[in-house]
Amino acid sequence: RLVETFVRLAAVDSPSRGEAPLARLVADELTRLGWSAHIDTSGPSTGNVIASLAGDARRDALLFTSHLDVVMPCLGVRPRVTDGVITSAGDTVLGADAKASAAVMLEVAQQLSAEPPTAHPPVELVFTWGEEVGHLGAKALDLGGLQARQAWVLDGLVPVGTIVLAAPTYYALSIGI
Repeated sequence: RLVETFVRLAAVDSPSRGEAPLARLVADELTRLGWSAHIDTSGPSTGNVIASLAGDARRDALLFTSHLDVVMPCLGVRPRVTDGVITSAGDTVLGADAKASAAVMLEVAQQLSAEPPTAHPPVELVFTWGEEVGHLGAKALDLGGLQARQAWVLDGLVPVGTIVLAAPTYYALSIGI
């Protein structure tokens, strides 16, 4: 099921600042699973997808987050599964940076939806837009609307608990002509 979800997400165009189709798919899927989900108004084509599932209020809320956008060339991705390996058709990126974590978050959402609320703490999921172009959705996120006081970001190839303070290839330029 996880592979099927990933392949379905990978096939949806979601360039930076153009994540609306994927945001709507994710929000609709979470709503179908019984989560409270909405899309904020922070972005140009969509906002952040914010979802929550009630749980045992005596426990600390958990928050998991990742992003929806993919670097170019990411339009018209045709994922292929061959011998258990997922690749693109070769003329685009696969989009695993973003969509692998989004697929895992949807799998967690499905698993938790099948549990009674007393079996888990309150859980929040946040899918941001514009991560690949400067974390724009994360910067625009209204943290006051979230219950959780700590989050797990599912977008780094580092050991759990590592705090990422900067990206190694981000350059900001201001040029006046």
